[in-house]
Amino acid sequence: MNKATCWFRIFVISLGLGLTWMQGPAHAQSGGPNTVAGVDISDLWWDPAESGWGMQFTQAGDFAFATAFIYGAQNQPTWVTAHLAHGEGAAFTGPLFVTTGSPYGSPWNSASATIREAGTMTFTLLTSSTGDLTYTIDGVTVAKQLQRQTLRFDDYNGDYVSAVYVTASECTDPANDIVYTGTYGVAVSQSSTTMSVAWQRDSESACTYSGTYGQTGKLGQLSADYSCTSGEVGTMEFSEMQKRAGMFSARVTGRSSNLGCAYSGKFTGIDISVP
Repeated sequence: MNKATCWFRIFVISLGLGLTWMQGPAHAQSGGPNTVAGVDISDLWWDPAESGWGMQFTQAGDFAFATAFIYGAQNQPTWVTAHLAHGEGAAFTGPLFVTTGSPYGSPWNSASATIREAGTMTFTLLTSSTGDLTYTIDGVTVAKQLQRQTLRFDDYNGDYVSAVYVTASECTDPANDIVYTGTYGVAVSQSSTTMSVAWQRDSESACTYSGTYGQTGKLGQLSADYSCTSGEVGTMEFSEMQKRAGMFSARVTGRSSNLGCAYSGKFTGIDISVP
């Protein structure tokens, strides 16, 4: 068996951590945070220096609906919305709207509801978790740099069936420069920032990844050292980790210290016990 397959043929994510992965094929796009145009911007975003101000995006394909809770000229709470289309690079842009309606303590009166186009909004991702925002309302332009806002760490506990897609390149032995794909059984155990993920494929070699887990908004990240029962060792970065109902996914980049291989890829796991 090709040694370059070790790092991804089982894997255990230890998000504080100790990850154990089983050797298995894999392949990937060169990914990580640099592929910002392919990152879902759906999340709560803010400027930490301006607590009480913020916004959220809901993205569907190349369209994003934005809502911003800001303050008007008289310091009154104000809501605006925007319809943003994905354009060049990592930019979303479109018209901005101001609306009015009935007071929250009164029955809804449709006659009091108004909506008018008051300006434009552009949001451009800088990394997977930061971006530049520019918007104009009635001729007044505002520019801010935002980041995803974390509410709480996600819980990755569960048993998963995972598919991986990873490339190995630049290996000392060119025979190890291979594209790998495969499916694996994964058991994740997490406590706060400590997580272990056992990744099993058949009876192949096991690897263990250990590092520190962090999270920005809904995206997690892990910097880990790993070692395999085959003798391979190295480092691995997990980025854009996401936990959804019964699923988790991430991009990975790393390098084997003794085989010289550079790894780049992604994986998705499904918890079949979740309806």
